[in-house]
Amino acid sequence: MPGLAYASPDPHSEPFIRICSIYEPGSVNLRLMDLVVPQQFNPASRLYRILDEGAALPDNMAGLKAWALLFHMEEPYEVKLSIDVAERLLWLNQELDLLRALLRDSGSEEESDAVVLGHLEQALSPVYLATNWESVRQFLSADTLNPLESWTEVLPESEIPIKQEELDGIVAEAAELEKLVDSLPLAHELRFLISEHIKLIRKAIAGYSIIGVRALQAGVFFAFGELAYAQATLKESSGPEVRKLIGLWEKAGRLAHSAIAEEAPKTRENPWTLFA
Repeated sequence: MPGLAYASPDPHSEPFIRICSIYEPGSVNLRLMDLVVPQQFNPASRLYRILDEGAALPDNMAGLKAWALLFHMEEPYEVKLSIDVAERLLWLNQELDLLRALLRDSGSEEESDAVVLGHLEQALSPVYLATNWESVRQFLSADTLNPLESWTEVLPESEIPIKQEELDGIVAEAAELEKLVDSLPLAHELRFLISEHIKLIRKAIAGYSIIGVRALQAGVFFAFGELAYAQATLKESSGPEVRKLIGLWEKAGRLAHSAIAEEAPKTRENPWTLFA
């Protein structure tokens, strides 16, 4: 099957700022990708940013190709691309669940909101990956997107946006670690473990533009548990690669914490000292 390559769309309105992200090799070409994050940062704004761009795509575009374009993905193997896109649709469905809860808790939910939320749920269904984009775009009319846009302002910001240079720093260090690992004669288990965690770091950064800080939190929580379980493998290393990997996750954890708290507690315990 011929390879698929989809270019990233440019942002087209003022309320967007740019962040850079990098995706895992094999799944997505190893290069910096331009992503956009709305200045008002909550589930409604993140959904609106993606779906508003989607409403401008042509009806005859393949559904899989359209979502890959909106998620800024490039993948030569269609089966792998389908899996990765479906995973990101799951993330957006989780955002939709959060949006429902926020509307309910805010007391501003109206009877007509159920119709809008139903259209959003249909638009985010993986059922339409094998159809033309028209199947999705029918749910992205002004009657759906206008209320969604209004919710971006009505609902409170759920987190504090992370600065671009901080995300870029993790991206750059992950690339440096990958080069270091490739140059060292490491045991197979250790090499595989570190390589998989580099992919996880990139996935967490990529997910930030889609679901916000929850992508970083999920990556950090999983990484901490797996690395704690794999301490025997980590202890096989006498070089800097493990220390650098732990440092990357520690930075990601600090970024996630800073995004949900105005000021980090000065006495907050650092769990990553377990690996010191």
